[in-house]
Amino acid sequence: MENNIEYAAKIIKPIERYIDSAKVESEILSYIQKNDKNNTSHCMKLIESFTFTKDYNTYYALITEKLGYSIYDIIKMNDYHGFSINQIQKFAKQIIEADLFLHNIGLMHSDLKPENILFSNNKLITITNRSKLPINVSGKHKYFNIYNDPYSLNNHYKKFNCNYYSVDYTTDIKIIDFGGAEYISNKSDVVNTRQYKAPEDILDCEPWNEKSDVWSIGCILYEMYTGELLFPTHDDQEHVCMIEKICGKFPFWMINGACKHIKNIFSLNRCIINYNYLYKKYEINENLKEIKLIDNIIPKEHNIFKDFLKYILEIDPHKRPDCKSILEHPFFKTKFND
Repeated sequence: MENNIEYAAKIIKPIERYIDSAKVESEILSYIQKNDKNNTSHCMKLIESFTFTKDYNTYYALITEKLGYSIYDIIKMNDYHGFSINQIQKFAKQIIEADLFLHNIGLMHSDLKPENILFSNNKLITITNRSKLPINVSGKHKYFNIYNDPYSLNNHYKKFNCNYYSVDYTTDIKIIDFGGAEYISNKSDVVNTRQYKAPEDILDCEPWNEKSDVWSIGCILYEMYTGELLFPTHDDQEHVCMIEKICGKFPFWMINGACKHIKNIFSLNRCIINYNYLYKKYEINENLKEIKLIDNIIPKEHNIFKDFLKYILEIDPHKRPDCKSILEHPFFKTKFND
C-alpha cells in the first residue's frame, strides 16, 4: 500500500515445530542475501519476517518478493508436455548457477524439485497449434497424471481448451523453499523429496553432502524435457532398481555400506540387483518393468543433452560432477534450432 509493490506472504500455522522451521528458513534467506550483494544468485529474496497474533494464536510470516508459476505448474498446464531444448538450456544454467552459489557459501538446498523453482513473472506465450510444441515431449498422461491427481482443475480445463503455454523469453528462474536447507558442515538428516533423492541418500551409505543437490537437478532436467518423472516411485527398493536400470551398476562400496533393507536386494558377488528374488519376495510393481531408458527417449538431434543428463546422473557421488564442472559442459555452448 505504501509503495504500490506486491509481495508474497507465507503464513505459518501456529504449530511450534512449523514456526521453528520457518525461523530457520528466514535466517538462511537472510544469510543468502547477505552474500548476494548484486542480487544474482537466482534465489528468492526475503523482504522481512515477523510473528503476529490472531484469535489468541501466534503465527509467523515470511514476506518475500512475488514470483510467478513454478516449473511444475507449467508442465501441468501443458498437459505434462516438456519445455523446448532452448528453454531447458537457459533455465538449467540458472538452476545450476543458483546451486553453485549456495554451495560456495556453504549451503545445500536439499529439496530441489520443479515445485521449488519459480519463474520471475507470469508472462506466458499462448500456443494454439499443438504442432508448435517442443519435439521432445510425450504428454501421455492426459487428464490423469503421474502425480495421481485425477481431480485437478487443470485436467478438467484441458478437456475444453486446447491452448498450451510457453514461458516468455525474458523470464528467469528463482529457487524457493529453504525450509530444508542446511549448512554443508552440519551433515544432518536428508530432506529431499522421494523422486529427486540421490542414490547415496536412499542407501544411507555415506554422510549427505552437496552432491545430492546435483542429482536432484538431473532429475528435474529430465522432467523438464519429457514432462514426466524420471523415477515415478514411492518405494526405496523400487527406486534403487530404477536407478540401476537407467544409470548403471552401483559401486561395491555403496552396496557394502547400504542399510539392511536395501542391501538385501543385491546379489553381492555380482554387485547387481537380484531381480528374481526381488519380484518374488517384494512384488515390485509394473513401474519397474515399464521404465524408459534415457537412450531410448531422447532423439539423436539432442544427443548432447542425453550426454549432459548422464554426466549429472552419476550414481557414485565421488565421481558425480560439482556445479562448477557442470557449467563447463558442451551442452551450454550448443545452439539448437528448435
